[in-house]
Amino acid sequence: MKNISILLFSVWAFNLAGTAQERLLQGRVTTFDSIPLMKAVIEVASSDKQALSDTLGYFQVFCQSEDKIVISARGFGKQKVKVEGNNKFILVNLKLKKGDYNKELAIGQGHVKASEKLFAMSSLDNEEVDYSRYPTLERAIAGRFSGVTVRNGEVIVRGNETFGAGNGALIVIDGVARGYSIAGIPPYNVKSITILKDASAAAYGSQGANGVVLIETKRGGDN
Repeated sequence: MKNISILLFSVWAFNLAGTAQERLLQGRVTTFDSIPLMKAVIEVASSDKQALSDTLGYFQVFCQSEDKIVISARGFGKQKVKVEGNNKFILVNLKLKKGDYNKELAIGQGHVKASEKLFAMSSLDNEEVDYSRYPTLERAIAGRFSGVTVRNGEVIVRGNETFGAGNGALIVIDGVARGYSIAGIPPYNVKSITILKDASAAAYGSQGANGVVLIETKRGGDN
């Protein structure tokens, strides 16, 4: 009887230790860097749990500290993202598959609202932005995002400036907060950039009061 009790306790402790690693992960799904994808399927590899992105492309799922997330939407290429222990937020930019059928499929399935913008963007080269063509990351951000300026390495998001305090947006690289300056970050190593403000930055608490700059490097994701 004593041995059975010890065995049952061991099984309970093992299960408790396994579930203790589970945590909440938040993220956003876009296409062409800025168009939100709704109803994208987010699947957790370790548990087969699924979630759908909302009207702004945001989602949240429970996963293990070391896990893989698979993101898919009809008309778009599937993407796998490796989740590491320090990730709080992941940004996923799905590529629209070539052909008018896939554009119609993406709109018909309700994945995008900005259909005119989708068609305009898809008429361009369907490749990721080549940030290596910019001499500095400061120049890249100032040139691609309206309402955003860069001063002394700090990214200033219009409408998010705090009187009497630092005005720079929080810089998050591959899911890890890196302070408030983009100085010294080589543009050739950047895969994608997204700027969050207001409610979109709420996941970062007071650190994200002046906005958040999400930077994914070319070695930061597992595509």
